[in-house]
Amino acid sequence: MYKTYYDKTVISKVPDMSKRKLSKKQIEWNHRMTQANAYAHFFYASEEEKLKARIRLKLPAHKSLYHALVKEWLDKCKPGEEYKPEGL
Repeated sequence: MYKTYYDKTVISKVPDMSKRKLSKKQIEWNHRMTQANAYAHFFYASEEEKLKARIRLKLPAHKSLYHALVKEWLDKCKPGEEYKPEGL
């Protein structure tokens, strides 16, 4: 793996992550983020869906729709709950 620090390039090993152990909370958050990502990608299927979501969230043009949709999912779907959105 090549890394660049300012104007110098160094070669390093790729970290071995095979033995890492995730806590239950980390596994739960990984699952929640996977769901939030799928929820956000659903709205990117068509321009019409993206526009409807942007209007519903009252999001200005310079704000990220993706991040707003992920935040919406995480706010509505609390840990340990299954959230069923109306539009899906």
